[in-house]
Amino acid sequence: CRNCCRGFHIKCADISEEVYHKIVEYGKEEWLCAECKECGICRDIANEQSLLLCDMCDRGYHTFCLDPPLSRPPGGRWVCKDCVFCHSCGAKKPGREGTNSRWMREYTLCRACDKLIYEKKFCPVCKKAYRERDNVAMVCCDGCSQWVHATCDDIDEKKYKKLSKGSYYCPTCRQDKKVKKKKKKASSDEESDE
Repeated sequence: CRNCCRGFHIKCADISEEVYHKIVEYGKEEWLCAECKECGICRDIANEQSLLLCDMCDRGYHTFCLDPPLSRPPGGRWVCKDCVFCHSCGAKKPGREGTNSRWMREYTLCRACDKLIYEKKFCPVCKKAYRERDNVAMVCCDGCSQWVHATCDDIDEKKYKKLSKGSYYCPTCRQDKKVKKKKKKASSDEESDE
């Protein structure tokens, strides 16, 4: 701990591997234990009940010091402005400058990607949203009608050209087909045993 100089095991301090790696990234010598935790903006340790801890880096922030301030701590996961980014497109802001956009799905998606995912415009393999204007090779699954990035299913240029003449099933639908075949075979085996 930077303040009291006590050392802690990761598990004893209740820190996940993900958070530990983020702490190492910003500097272990800057970390503060729960008893010494201060606001990263005003540097005050008072008003502990208003102190939010970032779920990615473990730094603390008062709800009233944030811009914009929060009237109360949010339920569930919370991520500070230094750590937050869209897990689909990589954006560091939830929307265009000057808009009233907010982070979606516990601070993992920007507003635009959340909308695309709601509209089922995402690759079911990597779970990333796609836009019609994206210049990326994609294949439509004949089973579920979802579009898959060719690279997400190891489809090279040669396979990609062949698929224009044939049918394609995404990994999820291929797995479902295998399960259905096994169930059908098991059921026919049971009938033949009778």
